[in-house]
Amino acid sequence: VKQWAGIEAAGYYQVARGLWEMLASIIAAPTLLLFTRLSELLRVPPRDRLDDARALFSSALDRLLFITIPAALAMWVFRDPLISLFYGRQFLPASSTVMVFVVVTVAGALINPYHTIIYAMEAHARLVPVVLLRVGVYLVALAALVPSSLPFVEGGTALGLGTVGAALARLILMVFPAWVYFRWTRELAGVFRSRTTWLLAL
Repeated sequence: VKQWAGIEAAGYYQVARGLWEMLASIIAAPTLLLFTRLSELLRVPPRDRLDDARALFSSALDRLLFITIPAALAMWVFRDPLISLFYGRQFLPASSTVMVFVVVTVAGALINPYHTIIYAMEAHARLVPVVLLRVGVYLVALAALVPSSLPFVEGGTALGLGTVGAALARLILMVFPAWVYFRWTRELAGVFRSRTTWLLAL
């Protein structure tokens, strides 16, 4: 952000990222507890405990969303007072970037728990090619969204969204490729996305 949008934009981005990390920390402890319990239920051979694991996962995901969504809504509504309180009114231009990061947090609450099943079943080797692909997608998204002209492409035009573009690139990184995680967890443990989960997200 500093390189492509300037040091002032980089400061706004760090303010927005700080509030995002504060919000995202709400997810960290419940997700760790979920991973610990799933690791116990899904250790080899897991087949006789899959029903318990599915029930635990569904319940834990719904509870995580019950916590995350109100907190995200509060951050959305009170973002300007929070920026003023912690950083000062001169950083209020970071407000729109905070809004995007709130969406990133909700997306993370929906998607990241599916990673816990992959790790709990020690199938994380599947993630290696996906991670490498995501790095490329993230860099392309940053180059297209943050600067006003495409880096390394003479005469190329980018969207020039600055800090908002950087946050949108983070959202793309969060969502891409979530459908792969959903398919893998269905194959590995028979875990499906519940209607309750998507209703809560909406």
